Amino acid sequence: MMAAVDMLAAMVESAARTVGESSGVDIHVGQVVAVPVAEALGAPGMMVNRTDVVGGSGTGSLLTIVPASGLVTAEASLDAIRLTDALVAGALAGIAAAGGPLFQASPPQLVSSPATVDPQGAEAFAFDLVADSRPLTVLWVVEATLGSLLGGSIPVDEPAGEGPSVAPATLPDLGRSGTVPSQHDLSILSDVATRVSVEVARGTVQVRDLTTMRPGTVFALDRSAGDVVDILVNGAMIARGDIVVVGRQLGVRITEVCEPVS
Repeated sequence: MMAAVDMLAAMVESAARTVGESSGVDIHVGQVVAVPVAEALGAPGMMVNRTDVVGGSGTGSLLTIVPASGLVTAEASLDAIRLTDALVAGALAGIAAAGGPLFQASPPQLVSSPATVDPQGAEAFAFDLVADSRPLTVLWVVEATLGSLLGGSIPVDEPAGEGPSVAPATLPDLGRSGTVPSQHDLSILSDVATRVSVEVARGTVQVRDLTTMRPGTVFALDRSAGDVVDILVNGAMIARGDIVVVGRQLGVRITEVCEPVS
C-alpha cells in the first residue's frame, strides 16, 4: 500500500510530463511541499476542481487548485479545466507506474465555494510547474477518503505485499485438434545434423600391453580381414557395410540395414 505522501511523489513527475505533452511546452516541476489545507482552499485567484477517484471498493476525492487563467505561455496554453484534466491523468498514471492501485477518475467539476469541502483529515501539497522560466503554482488537496484508499484502511485491488497484482493465467483447452505429424513422417528432422561413424572392429588388451606399445606393435581385433564394418549414427548402430576406396578417400558401401530395437 502507498501512503498519501508517497502517492504525491509518484504523481507529480508524471502529472508534469502529461501537462508538457498536452501543451507542447517543456515543463519542469519544482519541489513538493506540504501546506495547510485552509491556506490551499483560500488561495486567491485560484480555481478549485474536484475529481472523484474510484479504486477497489472505495471512492475518494482529489481537489486540484490551479490559477483561473490556466497555463499560458508564449507557445501554447491550457485553460484551467484542461490543465486540471492533464494533471489528474498524469497523477493516476504515476500511481500505477509506481506499483500503486489502478484508479478511474471522473471529469473535474468546479467547486463554487471551497467552504463546501470538508478539510477534516485532508492533506494539502503545493508544487510549481515551470514553463518558459515562469512558475505556475498548483495545489493538490487529498481528501481523507482518497488517503485511506492509498494508505490501506479501505481495500483496493492489489495484494498485501509490494508490487502489482498478479493473477494466474487461464489457458484454453487445446485438445487434440492440432495437426500432429504421423508416426512415419520424419520430414521435421530432415535438416537436423547427425554424426556418422564407422567402427572397424574392437579388441581387449591388458594395461601392461599398452605400456609396451611401440611403433609396429599389432593388436588382435574381434574381426577378420574383409568382414563388414558397423555404421553408427550418434553412437547407435543402424547398418553394416564394406570398406571401399572412392578416388583417394575411404568410404563404406551399405550391405545391411539393421532392424530398429523395439
